Amino acid sequence: MNKLRKFLVVGVMVLSVIAMSGLVVAPASAAASAGDLIKMDGLSSVYYLGSDGKRYVFPNEATYMSWHADFSGVVTIPASELQSYPLGGNVTMRPGTKLVKITTDPSVYAVEPNGVLRKIQSEAQAAALYGTNWSKRVVDVADSFFTNYTIGAALADGAVPAGSLVKNASSAAVYYYDGTNYRSIASESALAANRFAMGNIITISNTITAGGSAITAAEAGLTNDAQGGSVGNVVVGSGVMVSLSSNTPASNDIPTGTSNPLLKFNVTAANDGDAIVSGVKLTAIGLGTPSQITAISVYKNNVKLNSTARNIDSNKEAQINFTNAVTIPAGTTATFEVRATVGDTGKHGLSIAKATDVMAGNTVSGSFPVAGNIFSGVTVTVGDLVFDKDGSALSEVKLGDKGATIAKFKLSNNANVENIVVKAVTLKKDSLSTASDSVVENLKLNFDGKEVAAAASISSRYVTFNLATPITINKNTANKRLTVTADVVDGAAKTIGLYLESASDITATGDYYGYQTTVSGTATGAALLATIKAGTISVEKVNAANDKLRVDVDNQEAGTFKVTVNSGKNAELSTLKLSITTTNDNQGTAAAFTKIENVEVYNKTNNTVYDLAYVSGTATKVYSNTSMGLMLTSGVTNELVVRFDTLTASADKDYTVKIADASTDLIIKETGNDTAITDITPNTVELKKVTIEGVGATFSLNALSSAFTAVIGTPDVEVLNFNVKAASNSNAYVRDLTVSKIAGNLGFSTQTISGLKLWKGTTLVKSMSSSQISGSDLTFTDLNEEIAANTTVTYKVTVSFVKNTDSSTKTLQMGINGATVEDVDGKDVSESGSVATSARTITLAGTGALYISMDTNDTAVSKDIYQVANTTTGSVAALKLRAENETVKVTKLHVIASENINGIVSELALYDGSTLVGSTNVIATDSTIDISGDKLVVPMSSKSYYLKATLSKIGKDATGALDKDITFTINGIEAQGFDSGDSLVASDADTNLESGELGYDNNNDGTITASGTVTGASKSLGILASRMSSVALVSSYSGNAVSTKIYSGQAANTAIIAVTADASSNTESNGDAVKTYINGFKVKVTGNASSTASTIERIGGTAGAKAGSAIADLQTTGVGYSSFTTGITGADFEVMPGTTAYFLVKVTPTFTVTDAGAVSINVSLDNMDSTVAVTGSPVANMANITWKDSSSATAKSPLRLGTTTLSGTTISN
Repeated sequence: MNKLRKFLVVGVMVLSVIAMSGLVVAPASAAASAGDLIKMDGLSSVYYLGSDGKRYVFPNEATYMSWHADFSGVVTIPASELQSYPLGGNVTMRPGTKLVKITTDPSVYAVEPNGVLRKIQSEAQAAALYGTNWSKRVVDVADSFFTNYTIGAALADGAVPAGSLVKNASSAAVYYYDGTNYRSIASESALAANRFAMGNIITISNTITAGGSAITAAEAGLTNDAQGGSVGNVVVGSGVMVSLSSNTPASNDIPTGTSNPLLKFNVTAANDGDAIVSGVKLTAIGLGTPSQITAISVYKNNVKLNSTARNIDSNKEAQINFTNAVTIPAGTTATFEVRATVGDTGKHGLSIAKATDVMAGNTVSGSFPVAGNIFSGVTVTVGDLVFDKDGSALSEVKLGDKGATIAKFKLSNNANVENIVVKAVTLKKDSLSTASDSVVENLKLNFDGKEVAAAASISSRYVTFNLATPITINKNTANKRLTVTADVVDGAAKTIGLYLESASDITATGDYYGYQTTVSGTATGAALLATIKAGTISVEKVNAANDKLRVDVDNQEAGTFKVTVNSGKNAELSTLKLSITTTNDNQGTAAAFTKIENVEVYNKTNNTVYDLAYVSGTATKVYSNTSMGLMLTSGVTNELVVRFDTLTASADKDYTVKIADASTDLIIKETGNDTAITDITPNTVELKKVTIEGVGATFSLNALSSAFTAVIGTPDVEVLNFNVKAASNSNAYVRDLTVSKIAGNLGFSTQTISGLKLWKGTTLVKSMSSSQISGSDLTFTDLNEEIAANTTVTYKVTVSFVKNTDSSTKTLQMGINGATVEDVDGKDVSESGSVATSARTITLAGTGALYISMDTNDTAVSKDIYQVANTTTGSVAALKLRAENETVKVTKLHVIASENINGIVSELALYDGSTLVGSTNVIATDSTIDISGDKLVVPMSSKSYYLKATLSKIGKDATGALDKDITFTINGIEAQGFDSGDSLVASDADTNLESGELGYDNNNDGTITASGTVTGASKSLGILASRMSSVALVSSYSGNAVSTKIYSGQAANTAIIAVTADASSNTESNGDAVKTYINGFKVKVTGNASSTASTIERIGGTAGAKAGSAIADLQTTGVGYSSFTTGITGADFEVMPGTTAYFLVKVTPTFTVTDAGAVSINVSLDNMDSTVAVTGSPVANMANITWKDSSSATAKSPLRLGTTTLSGTTISN
């Protein structure tokens, strides 16, 4: 094994990008070690092996590249070894490299060690840490993988995320910040040893003082890819997960009328078995006309999967059915590319709308819709590749020919637009071809006589050539020759030809625009056909239906030779000589094989057996029959099946059968005149190698969490999860299975265990009473579990525990301890891996426990909000719950408001996502929500439940009230263990959550409060009669626009503030319509002009402009402020519900500089959530707007819109 040793402890990756890297790895000869990148021979997927013996998945390319610069050091290991390493989890982004976010939330996070996320609170904070190009560090993480991370506290201004590489501007010294100390990196070699990248070093303004030990060499703690590795969304169970590929094409302009990739998506197979995908339904997205998306095809590694390109239909959909289903090996990822033609200049894209749109023989999961980016069609003349037939016909080819020409084309680039680079081409066998796909092998693509690509065979009428070195057709070039040659192995008197079916089947990129070119020509509709000519005698081969044969079975077939006389005269075959090559059966001795016997030919045509005897040879042994006497009737095909008997010692032996020289190995004469026939085609015919497999079934364990707590009395606790894979040569039948107690101090008897069950998926296979336990073993007997050849089935074993208080704190670890497996003939066959220990240790506890917290870090409820009365709110609080030891059922809870909300709130309701858990209309300071049945069963992982409120109307004859700002806490929860049925009680006087306790966390720090009885408070819910739903800075409105240039002494339009009020059915106390009243504005002014004068006026208003306070210090400091309070009253400053008011801010600059662009001014909003009211003396921390939601309401300043600043437009002289 070629290994590059790593000083790291890491996890495993399934990353389809490896397939495109040109990675070549030497074969393995020994077991892999912790720290190795590993892969299996024949598959492109690469994993990382951890010190815990598990492999950890890199969910995308960005995550992999954050840990590794390239793919060197990858080790190829046997399939059996790879399968022995269970999946451990997903790897998270390396700390100090990328910033992460999810597509559905704009929040950006820095990554710290162990996958902890620290929210970056503003763009200014991001720029201070990572520079003005900080956004280039941001990587989108799929929602389905975001659960792998833990969200910590937001990053404070001036703080540095742990795991960062830092330096000061005044020094070249580089440090690693571990969260406490700035550890000096001693040298560049130390930097390289820990796989740190120079590009990730950030320059900070904080003065750095070195602390802790210097980093002088590689440290395992710094290069541990598995840190933070979480089971998250590692795919388990018999299913597939669909996700957007990290290298899906970016949004861009694309030429109309050409085929371009619009979407790339990944399909990951579960670790417990192969996945089969047979098609996909695509949905048009974007604002363009859907029907303009045409000629849609799906490709995998440039191989076309559908037989006919499809167009988007009237339902905005295109159903793509694959000609042959795609098999994705267990635990690996396949990437699919969707190509299509856009016909107009609209905005277009493609997506997979829902899980059911992926046709798979497995359960489909993922974060749907899986949507590609939006592309804009552009009308432009790109290069045109002319793909013509070369000539009007092909010459005949002869059966047995090597390198026969089966297709000829001419490529031209007649226009003077751009050179065209061809990287791949898929050709289709013409429908007029009468030959099957298998008549040719070893196909080669030749450009101007030189081989540029190869393919083993035609599959489902298509053959794809991927060019390792692309070819270029320069502009103004004509008639470059492209041919396809192949070895002709079958198909006497048949015809064959290839053509280009669709423009999307050739990857031809222009070097000027960089997009797919148009494709035209005569070779895109039909093929030139070549006729396969046979000799007087033709010999065709049929490889064995299964090239994996069984041990100790008679008449195992190695393949068939089909012999046909084509001359019109009958003949006699008197001698047949076969050459059989082996690598491992008596190959060094000139004697017959010792691991197979009774080599013979069986003629299926006349039901006759002909024995073959050893003649000569060592590694290639010649067997013959010199008295065949087989009469060959002209036009009749005799099918001669080569077969032999295998022995118990035949395992792993291989054999390749061939007719080496037909002119001497077949002695055939015409009947009647004994004329020898030597015109036999082909002269050499070789069957595919067959191998004898000895192992009937392979057992392998699947990952389970290493520690698991169960409550005494809990039924069906999973202790083992494993796969059984049948060999490819026969179905396997598991007749019995023994499981054993391996470790732990729990007695394995009827006193502690009531029974064990064997499951296939969710189907119960066998239930056994604990009375059947013998010592430390229990055997599931009388099984009849059939596993199809070359198929994997997943099983699990569960244990039901007796409710025995003596079992509390005891542990149990189980394993597989043998199995009986038979083949299709009822013979016992060997199995591997049937003695294995589960990684899971069960610890028994007395009963469950419940962690309770008010989660104010949840992005849905992390900020104070306003809500218009007489509506139902969105989420106003997030109750975070986590069960321990067992799931916990909650039956009652109390919602405590910061004041009596009777009459203010008419209903409080708790939701699990969109599902109502419980509600109450009996509202007070303390409101009780009763929860019936099993509506709130808390899992043993953190989960949030969301509180919503229905608000009463404010106004005439209504009970709602003004100026209410409410927070909520939760207490008085009543709950019981779901399995045990035991009630939980308040926690004791420590901070440890123990069996049977309700643990309240009053500050959301993850630790319960000693003797706690209530959560911390939620963020505030302000209840309003009317509300500003948005505030924006716009460039123009109703003929008024922000100025594009400033002049000294002239008032300039520097900003237009758009204020929108929500629709509202609330009223004033007298029944009049409610309005939003603005009492004052404050703006921030930046620039280098001297200015003191400013005004504000409502566009379309009647009160005219109102003067602002003098702008101080603008010229000296570059920053000033102006507030508007005088005259800010009356109809101009009232906003009716459901309308938008626009306010024009003017500033009069003065300056003497005449150089264009030397002087500038900018007006912005800088403090939209400040609580400091606007006054006539503006300061930096003052709010931007002070307002009231009713004429009698108290003035307010925070807007609570989720945005605290709005950038203005810089205007120069």
